[in-house]
Amino acid sequence: MTVKGNQPCWEQEFIFETNRIDNGMMLELWNKGVLWDKLLGLHYLTLTSVQYSNEAGPGKWLQIDQELQTRNGQTIGTSGPTGHSILVDVRFELPYGQCFL
Repeated sequence: MTVKGNQPCWEQEFIFETNRIDNGMMLELWNKGVLWDKLLGLHYLTLTSVQYSNEAGPGKWLQIDQELQTRNGQTIGTSGPTGHSILVDVRFELPYGQCFL
């Protein structure tokens, strides 16, 4: 697993629960330094755009932007492409024993 260079790979899994799919999730990409960490960019992913699946998928490339967009104090997206992108596999899983009809 390469974590440095032009094409780093982390292959980390993060699991969380939510009952508010009307919200979103902020993905931040950081360059960790010895003294300081540098924010490379961010991407706001609306949870309503996330599919249901109990299987890993091929992933999706997301553009990393420079700026956070807000409206009335709520995050609505990001803007200002950085030229960076990140491959993520994001999905909602149903509880064990339940399946799609």
